[in-house]
Amino acid sequence: MLKNKNVIASIILTAVMMLPYAPAYADMMVYTLTTAPTTAAPADNFFAAHSSECVSYYRQFLYFNGEKGRALLYDEPGSKTISYAVLNNTTTDSISVYNYKGEAWGYVNFSAQTSPYNGKTVYGWVPMKDMLVDYDYISFFNEHKKDFGPYFTSSTAYSDMLKNDEVIAWAWPGSGVINGTVKTNYIEGFGLTQPYTDADGRVWGFAMPSWVCVSDPLNENIPAFNPPTAPRPWAVDTKTGGGLLLPAAVIILVCAVVIVTAALIRLLYKKSV
Repeated sequence: MLKNKNVIASIILTAVMMLPYAPAYADMMVYTLTTAPTTAAPADNFFAAHSSECVSYYRQFLYFNGEKGRALLYDEPGSKTISYAVLNNTTTDSISVYNYKGEAWGYVNFSAQTSPYNGKTVYGWVPMKDMLVDYDYISFFNEHKKDFGPYFTSSTAYSDMLKNDEVIAWAWPGSGVINGTVKTNYIEGFGLTQPYTDADGRVWGFAMPSWVCVSDPLNENIPAFNPPTAPRPWAVDTKTGGGLLLPAAVIILVCAVVIVTAALIRLLYKKSV
């Protein structure tokens, strides 16, 4: 009994000692997780009920960008119940957007690598005003889709490129960003798509997930005539906004294909030193 009283006294003393710090912790308490669900979470329930009304987007980088350094995830659009708080600049690569009373909300379900989650699955609904989009190869597709030529199978430049064991892999034409290198047997096996000719006459082709310069495949110093821009607010159908529009079923299929082919890609791609 005495031992229990000592424990209670210690708890009370600790609480009293923490009172001066209460204002500093008050804001953090807002972001405490709701009670762990024993069944499907409300966020999942709402998504399941409205998935056919959502539009799924896939991007390399979608950044959380809320007020006070955090973006809040709610159990459903328009709700006041906070499920998670994700630190700004945390990224996810897919989101399903729902129009709630004229306001865009996005459902996310991903593994958050930032504190305090450190790899745990985070899910919920975020106002899309709290999301930023990076310029990436999908932005390039959206911006230049009218500039792509017909699918090419062979040319002198293409044949000469294949004589190399590997070639430079770029984020997109003119990005100035080198992803690494890509084996030419990968290119020969899967082919190139979206042939694109830049203003200086260089021919490029897309070898998922990178671009190669067919005309100058080993040149690491191609000028950055279309460099990355700062992340911008999410918007539908803008050059750097909405992203690649895909039905949810296609997203699932793409994920399955990525998992199956991951081993092959690891063998055929080599990071540059």
